[in-house]
Amino acid sequence: MDTGKVRESILDRSVFKIIENKREEVLYGAGIAQDASVINMNSDEVTVISTNPVTYNFTGMAALGVAQAVNGVAAQGGTPVAMMVTIFMPSSLREIRLKNIMKETEHACAAENVQICGGHTEVTDNVNVPMISYTCIGKAKKENILSSHNVKPGMDIVMTKHIALAGTYMMLSKCRDRLEQRFQKSFLDRMNDIPEYFSCVKEAAVAVNAGIVAMHDAGLGGIKGALWEIASAANTGIEVAFDKISVKQETIELCEFLGLNPYDMYSVGTMIMITEDGERLVEKLADNNISANIIGKVTSDNDRVLVKNDDRRFLTPPRGDEIYTI
Repeated sequence: MDTGKVRESILDRSVFKIIENKREEVLYGAGIAQDASVINMNSDEVTVISTNPVTYNFTGMAALGVAQAVNGVAAQGGTPVAMMVTIFMPSSLREIRLKNIMKETEHACAAENVQICGGHTEVTDNVNVPMISYTCIGKAKKENILSSHNVKPGMDIVMTKHIALAGTYMMLSKCRDRLEQRFQKSFLDRMNDIPEYFSCVKEAAVAVNAGIVAMHDAGLGGIKGALWEIASAANTGIEVAFDKISVKQETIELCEFLGLNPYDMYSVGTMIMITEDGERLVEKLADNNISANIIGKVTSDNDRVLVKNDDRRFLTPPRGDEIYTI
C-alpha cells in the first residue's frame, strides 16, 4: 500500500464493508468525511470511555486490544457500546493484512455487541509493524459508576478466572517453534480457545449487580501489578494469599520452559474486584459459569503484602512485563 492516508477505495472494501454490527445508540458511525461519531445517551446515564494501544505484532493482537478496551469500560461499571479504531500500517504490508486486522477487530467487537463507529487508517514508514489504538465508548447508569475511593479496609479482594492468559497466548504465537521442540502439538492446541477468556464484560455486569465497589482489569504488569495499582488508587493496604491466585497448569509449564514468571505477565481477562461480601460475589459469578476466588483483604495500613505459607513479601510498583522478554 502507498504511504499516507489510506485511499477511499481501500477503506470502503477493507474497512467499512467489514463493519456489520450495529447499535441503536450510535446515530452516526464510521464513514468517509465523518469526523466524529454521535452516540445518543439518556439523561440519567453517563458516557464511559477507555482506550488501549496494541504495539506488539502477533496473531490475535486485535482480539486482545478490543478486549482490553471493552474491559476498561466494564471495570468502571459501564456497558460497551462503540469502538474507535486507529491503525498505522507500514508500507511493506499488503492490503490483505489490513483486511484481516479489521475482520478480527469486527469479530471481537460483534461478540461484545460493540459497533465500530470511526477511527483513522494510515500507511507510514514510521512503523515497521501494525500499530492499533482502540478507544471504547460505553454508557452507564450514574448510580452504577465504580470508584476506588469507595474501597475500605476489611473488604474482600476477588479475582476472576486465571492469570497470565494473554501472556500465554502471546507465548504460543511468538514462540511456537521453540515450544514445539518441548511440548506435543496436542498439548499446545489445548490452549487455542484462550481468546474466549479475554473479555471481562460478563463478569463485570454480574459484579455490578452484586453491589461491588471497585474493579480493575489485570493488564500489563500481571496480577502483582494490578494489585499494586488498585491499592495505590484506593490509598490502602492489601494482603493477598499467593496460593489463592489461580494459574493454569499449561501456563506454568510454558513459563518454566521459557524462564518467565506468570505473576508478572500480561493478564487481560482477569478482573480484580473489591466487595464487602466476597463469598456472595463468588457465588453469583459461579451461577453465571465464571470462576472466581477470594484472594485477600483490604487492610488499614499502607502495606501491600503477598503471603505464601509463612513467608510475607511486599509488592513493589510494576516495572514492565514478562512479555517484553518474549
